[in-house]
Amino acid sequence: MRGQPVFFVASMLAATLISSGLGSCVFDGNGVDFPAPSAPDAAPESETCGDGTCATHESCSSCPADCDTCPPEPVCGDGTCADGESCDSCPGDCICEADLVCGDDVCEAPETCTSCEADCGACVTGSVSASAETEKLSDDEDAEDAAVWIHPSDPAASTVIGTARGEDGGLHVYDLAGEEIQFLELGPLSGVDLRYGFPLDGSSVTLVAAGKRSDDSIALYRVNPSTRELESLPGDRLRLEISIYGSCMYRNAATGKYYFFATAKSGEGEQWDDGSGHGNPRTPRP
Repeated sequence: MRGQPVFFVASMLAATLISSGLGSCVFDGNGVDFPAPSAPDAAPESETCGDGTCATHESCSSCPADCDTCPPEPVCGDGTCADGESCDSCPGDCICEADLVCGDDVCEAPETCTSCEADCGACVTGSVSASAETEKLSDDEDAEDAAVWIHPSDPAASTVIGTARGEDGGLHVYDLAGEEIQFLELGPLSGVDLRYGFPLDGSSVTLVAAGKRSDDSIALYRVNPSTRELESLPGDRLRLEISIYGSCMYRNAATGKYYFFATAKSGEGEQWDDGSGHGNPRTPRP
């Protein structure tokens, strides 16, 4: 048992000699010499121009076939301050900061609106404020989506139709001054959209659709141009097969058909068609 630690120390010494390269031979612990291993010869690096390898002693100037074409040398006087040029070596292309003149009507880097308003103009500051806005919604409502209805003969009489989330939410109709014209308490809504020229019982109306989140249904209305208020369409409210989270409308220009799209948080969606002009969409397509 006493000889084992000696063998271990000798083996460790041998490993140390090998790794440090201090000896020309090693020992196996029993005093037998073995030649020290030598590193394998590295494969010679090819330096043949045209072999597709840019070797150590090749360059873009000596072998462009392997090392690509060298970038063009900068030309002083071409109006571009290229790499290798400076305001000292080529003042015509590169402008030193000390040579900049504030007030020469040329905004040159590093001049800015802050350092030289005379050349670069005044910095734009301040905030944008609305020319008109609505009253703040109740504490139980959160504004979410809006659609703009353009009056057919008087653009100034146009309205903004907005949705509000929350148990007290619904559809708000505002004039362009921000004054409320109508409020329909429907509970939380997913969105609102509208399309013009919808054929309804022989008339052409503006169709307004909103996704009702409380019961996953489609609320449909038309705009009364005289009162600018929303009027419910006849028929039962359409129930969706998904938990509605977003919605929009679309009109096919080629066929003239109208569609309502609804999406859920899960990524599922439903598409409803226009119900043959009766304001009552048919079976949905997933």
